[in-house]
Amino acid sequence: MIVYYKLRVINADIAQQVEQRTCNAQVISSILIVGSIKMINQPLCKQGFLFIKIIERFRGDRKMAKKYIIFDFDGTIADTFKVVEKIGMELAPKYQVQLDTQVAREIGLKGLLHKLKFPMWMIPKILIEMKEKLTEYIKDEAVLFPGMELVLNELSQRYTLGIVSSNSKENIECFLKKHSVLNLFSFIHSDSSLFGKDQILKRLCKKHQIKNQEMLYVGDEDRDIWAAKKFGVKIIAVSWGYNSKTLLTREKPDFLIDKPQEIMLTMSSL
Repeated sequence: MIVYYKLRVINADIAQQVEQRTCNAQVISSILIVGSIKMINQPLCKQGFLFIKIIERFRGDRKMAKKYIIFDFDGTIADTFKVVEKIGMELAPKYQVQLDTQVAREIGLKGLLHKLKFPMWMIPKILIEMKEKLTEYIKDEAVLFPGMELVLNELSQRYTLGIVSSNSKENIECFLKKHSVLNLFSFIHSDSSLFGKDQILKRLCKKHQIKNQEMLYVGDEDRDIWAAKKFGVKIIAVSWGYNSKTLLTREKPDFLIDKPQEIMLTMSSL
């Protein structure tokens, strides 16, 4: 394989260990680092796939512990931030608030609601209005994050993919169909809860008969991290969504990544 040839040029000893399947975790880490430096002429996504093939050669036929990858939708798969920002600006005068979306990224939804001093009884009403407007805008104005299509296609060959979101199932299906990735997901779980997202994950797993240790959750907000920890599942937090990397780091997720392609490398390390 061309990957091994490149590795031999860099480090013949490591290449030989890969060929003989005697490399340990430390050697694999060095392969990833060396490869990422030397293989700059290939797209990052392809690099990730090549790395995984090397690691799987080392692992042999060992069964993967994770069978399911459950994705949040808004801010994780779909870039709906500008759409939600637009809706927020439309609704702000009605509720007499000044909305700063950049501040919202730094303090999260809970922090934003506290800052705006919204009474709890108003929140369901606002969410309903936002969902209705999302239906109007999402088809034409929301986009798939760059690199996500290739990553989803590759992951779907190894894992069962699902989506959990407070967005409507109709909105999600419409978006995924437009971007030709609807067929990659086995289920879409649309749900909301005043008692925390961990309750939603619990209902999802019960419905689809998924054990905690069989799944990994991918989300973009601090409340995704809270939910995963409370429910007892590992989470990959992504920094390209609704919350800033600084905020996500404070909540100490199991993994924190900056590009969709890094999901592949993270899964290979589990």
